[in-house]
Amino acid sequence: MRAVLRVTIAVLLGTAVLLTTTACGPAHIEVRSYNGLPERTTGIDTSVTDGKPGAAWQGDGAQLAIVTWGSSSCLPYVNTIAVGGGNSLTVDIQDAGGVCTADFGPRTTIINVPSAIDRSRETHLTLRPKGDPVTVQPLS
Repeated sequence: MRAVLRVTIAVLLGTAVLLTTTACGPAHIEVRSYNGLPERTTGIDTSVTDGKPGAAWQGDGAQLAIVTWGSSSCLPYVNTIAVGGGNSLTVDIQDAGGVCTADFGPRTTIINVPSAIDRSRETHLTLRPKGDPVTVQPLS
């Protein structure tokens, strides 16, 4: 009887750990993210505060800074990145959920650029789930 009880407790604890680690969403793909506009970028006008998403090369082009807008307390995260034809990326951005404050501001998410993307050509992003199109100019 004690063996059954121990196995049952172990299974329940294992399930609780699994649910706790997956309830916050999948592992984050982004390198880092922060509230505010990106620093050290090429190709984005950081004075624009129109609420439209944007993206720019970070540093030498190994990374992209993606700017989305929303509540500073409902932090989005990159769920998946898919490389498409024509030098394009589809970036699935999920909202972490929860209670959101009524403020509105930029959120920068830095991702590593997949090796299949040619930084010397225009890069086309589709930010999902909204489907917002963003074009990043070639890195010179």
